[in-house]
Amino acid sequence: MNRLRHILRTQWKRLTRDLVLLLVIWAGVSWWQTRDLLPSRALALDWSLPQLSGEQKALSDHQGQRVLLYFFAPWCSVCALNIGNLDWLRQLRSEEALAIYAVALDYRDSGEVERYVEKHDLDVPVLLGDSAMPSRYRIQAFPTVYVIDSSGFVDQTSVGYVPLLGLWWRSL
Repeated sequence: MNRLRHILRTQWKRLTRDLVLLLVIWAGVSWWQTRDLLPSRALALDWSLPQLSGEQKALSDHQGQRVLLYFFAPWCSVCALNIGNLDWLRQLRSEEALAIYAVALDYRDSGEVERYVEKHDLDVPVLLGDSAMPSRYRIQAFPTVYVIDSSGFVDQTSVGYVPLLGLWWRSL
């Protein structure tokens, strides 16, 4: 019986050590990926972009409201795995509480973006980003997520795959 307890304690310690190491690595990678993005508390730069439907939208349209910007490229395989979480997030957070936009970058034409949206059955509004957007928001990889607070300042950032729980948490 004592031997069994010793084995279980040893295994528990190893598991705990491995989980802590995994969390430290994850935190380090996350920090490294986001180090060049606009910093938290920086004023988010205003933009005015067309939706796929043709209607213009601007960040300034959402004063007093949180905004989640999900920057993606149609060729990005990680984006394809992750973009469906935006629709789930929309079901968890009302439009009054959080504006959600998928912002297409690095695409050939609007038809490519339309096919991507249809393929992934995306229901959140999709904006057609312009060539200035990546440099203005310091985007170097896809997907990149920015959450802008109700005062217009950067609140949260992320690069790479973000699970639904992560999107929800960042959007609070």
